[in-house]
Amino acid sequence: FGEDSHLISEMVLAYMKGSQRNSLEDTTCTAVCVKHFLGYGAGVNGKDRANAMIPENYLRQYYIPPFKKAIDAGALSVMISSNAVNGLPCHINKYFITGSLKGELGFKGVVVSDFSDVEFLVAAHQSAADMREATRLAINAGLDMIMHPFDAKIVDIIIDLVKNGEIETARIDDAVTRILRLKFALNLF
Repeated sequence: FGEDSHLISEMVLAYMKGSQRNSLEDTTCTAVCVKHFLGYGAGVNGKDRANAMIPENYLRQYYIPPFKKAIDAGALSVMISSNAVNGLPCHINKYFITGSLKGELGFKGVVVSDFSDVEFLVAAHQSAADMREATRLAINAGLDMIMHPFDAKIVDIIIDLVKNGEIETARIDDAVTRILRLKFALNLF
C-alpha cells in the first residue's frame, strides 16, 4: 500500500476487518492471504523475483510490522515472496518462514507459495538443481502449500522425499494440520 509501515499496517487491519471480519461463518467473508513475505517490492533492479538487499534492522522496522498486524488480527494465510532477500530466495529461507513468521510472529495459518515459485527456484533463482531439490528445500524451510499448477508430479516428489527421510513426517503433519484447520474454518467440509 505504500512505504510507511504504520500506514500500511493500519490499511491491512482495515482490509482484514472488512474482508475476513470476526467469523468465516458469514458467507460474505473471505479468508485473507497477506503477501508477499518478505521484502517483495524492494528488488535492487526493480524486476519481479529480483534480489533485495535489506539489512535486518530494516526488515524488522519497515517490512515485518504490517505482517505482524495482520497476523495479530487473525490472518489465515501468508504467501511467500517471489524474490530473494540478501541472496537467498524467500521460498527456501527457513529463517524467514519458520523462524520469523511461524516462530517470532506466532503465525498458525497456512504458508503458501506464490504461483509456480518452487519451480522458479530452479529456473529463475538457480538455487536448486531440479524440482525435487527445490521441493525439499521449500517444504523443509516451512512452506505448507505449494501452488504448482501445471504438473501433478510434485505429489510423487513429496511422497518420495518423505519415504527417503529427506522431509520429516512431522513437517508434513504440521502442513496438513494448518491446511485442514483453514478448510474447516471455511466450512469446506
